[in-house]
Amino acid sequence: MRLLATEKEQLNQLNIEQWLTRFSDYIHIKSIQVVPSQVKFVSYIRQHIKGENRIKQAMLIKVQRWSAKTGKPLTANR
Repeated sequence: MRLLATEKEQLNQLNIEQWLTRFSDYIHIKSIQVVPSQVKFVSYIRQHIKGENRIKQAMLIKVQRWSAKTGKPLTANR
């Protein structure tokens, strides 16, 4: 996790070590560093790809809801 602020004093006031003391076995807190002036911004996006069985199951649930809502019976069109 990275914490960013416009001023170094803002990070000092946050006192992150106090808030994360119970995680001391799992984390390492570094000192406050200055961000270089020529930095490229990066964004990471995690996508959850559904498998074929999961998609079929979701579609079946939607069809069952539609059937219950409209009162129309389900028919197998295979």
